[in-house]
Amino acid sequence: MANSPAPETQPVQPNRSKLATKNAVVIVFSQLLSLLTAFLFRRYFIQVLGAELLGLNNIVVDLLNALNTGELGLSSAVAFALYAPLYRGERQQVCEIVTLQGRVYRWVARFILLASAVLLLFFPAIFGKVELPLWYAYSTFGVMLAGTLSTYYFNYRQVVFSSDQRGYVPVLCWSISRFVKFTLQIVFILWAENPYIWWLIWEFSFAVLYVVLLELFIRRRYPWLKGVHEGIRSLSRKHPQIIRRTKQVLFHRISAMGLQQGISLVVFGVLSVTLVTVYKNYLTVYTALCALVSAVFAGIQGSIGNKIVEGKELGQSSAAVVQIFARIYTLRTLIVTMIICLMWVAMSSFVGLWVGREMIFPPVVFTFSLIYLFLVTNRTPDDFISAYGMYQDIWAPITEMCLSVGCSILLGIRFGLAGVFAGVSVGLLLIVHIWKPYFLYTRGFAVPFTRYLPLLLHNIFMVALCVGFTYLFLRPDQPVSDVRSFLLLVAGRGAASVLICLLVFVALSAPLRSILAQLMPEGLLKRRRS
Repeated sequence: MANSPAPETQPVQPNRSKLATKNAVVIVFSQLLSLLTAFLFRRYFIQVLGAELLGLNNIVVDLLNALNTGELGLSSAVAFALYAPLYRGERQQVCEIVTLQGRVYRWVARFILLASAVLLLFFPAIFGKVELPLWYAYSTFGVMLAGTLSTYYFNYRQVVFSSDQRGYVPVLCWSISRFVKFTLQIVFILWAENPYIWWLIWEFSFAVLYVVLLELFIRRRYPWLKGVHEGIRSLSRKHPQIIRRTKQVLFHRISAMGLQQGISLVVFGVLSVTLVTVYKNYLTVYTALCALVSAVFAGIQGSIGNKIVEGKELGQSSAAVVQIFARIYTLRTLIVTMIICLMWVAMSSFVGLWVGREMIFPPVVFTFSLIYLFLVTNRTPDDFISAYGMYQDIWAPITEMCLSVGCSILLGIRFGLAGVFAGVSVGLLLIVHIWKPYFLYTRGFAVPFTRYLPLLLHNIFMVALCVGFTYLFLRPDQPVSDVRSFLLLVAGRGAASVLICLLVFVALSAPLRSILAQLMPEGLLKRRRS
């Protein structure tokens, strides 16, 4: 409902370090809680309702994900557009931008509804081989579609929390709702009659609970956030940068989807069915780790955007932002390095206990897979590029897609799965780890690219020390064969590898020591306003 413009006020700027830490802690806790509850839910779902019904649900989720591509980057463009007005306290500007997002999202929701209606006509063919009543597919799709549409009609305003450095709020709402949902679903699956009906009821209730919680927090934190009496055309003329950046993000999103699907096709084309299964097992673990790291650092993107806007408003140079980049880049490299070292110690044993020793990667393939994991997880420049709103390098994601898919085909045919990982790594190395830092330093920071090279080489040196020590002295000769031995392996050699990484980075990295100093009580007392 539209209201009169909100009065303009200059807000007191919050402590960025405190909010960034709170975002990271809440997101880590939420991700871990989500993984645990999802693992338990999946176990009991298969145990009671069967793997076929779970497979049907996965197909429905994939179909909805395909329809959701209609959004194609508007949220990213809106998040960037909100940094400046939130910093300045320009509430009317915030209301206009969020209203524009809501207007566009309603058209996206109509498109999804129309596409869903057409898609439903093909359900008998899509699920023809599923030995379940067809109403399972229709009801599951309907319930999940309702959850998807709630984002476009109600939950889209959560972007304000992210841009205002309070991304932990929607994460908490989502985590609480999801935990309640999974708990009730497990209880009713195990002990209620018609368990799948109850599963659908609680799935729908989750969407409603999330909408209600988010709305309560929005009204409490931003009581002035109301719609304005203007249409899409008028708002688009006032904020043309949103539409322009949305078109640019479109290329990045489509290229990312093309890369993901292209690599999947390469894997299926050049590998045997058995190797595809082995690849999927490792990829499941790698994807979860990558998502966890990305979520943690995505939580501080609002603070980065706020700092950039502050520097521009006060006419400051980019030196402070470059310093923040060095700290976050080093911290993320440390976390990814600890993951890689832990993988060296425990991954083969974990896979052997999980799905059998015959599913363990050969050493060469495993090495290239860890190189890929390091490159795909350590993407700090992306967060700063998004905070600057620099999406104009639309050729870069297209080039990355072509390089990765092309090299994967060539190397995969010659070297198998190791070649596939090497091929993807070529695109990541050239675009993500060379071009994007160059783009960020020269266009965002407006400083020479040579300023980045000492940071890069220093981090490479520390990574080499940690990985080399772990490989030579802590890597077990053979995978362990029982759970007790695995736990001892993780608690002993795994913990030692993590500790070695921490000691090396703390001893050799000034940016990391500055982060630790801020977290100490004395540092909190003396810390300058970041």
